Amino acid sequence: MGFEISALGRASRLRVIDYDYPATIAAKVLGSMFGPIYARCCVNRMANDATNAFEGSVQSYIGGA
Repeated sequence: MGFEISALGRASRLRVIDYDYPATIAAKVLGSMFGPIYARCCVNRMANDATNAFEGSVQSYIGGA
């Protein structure tokens, strides 16, 4: 999993890319139960990592302008 950053006016757009869907029935069931929580944690971490990578060079806007 990774991310792509593009300019959006005075802010930036962060897009998560390269997701693989679960292959087995068990993974699909567990994924539907726990996936949203795990995804939220992953996306927040990627957003924070991206912010930290560019800290000082640009002003960051997370959660809207």
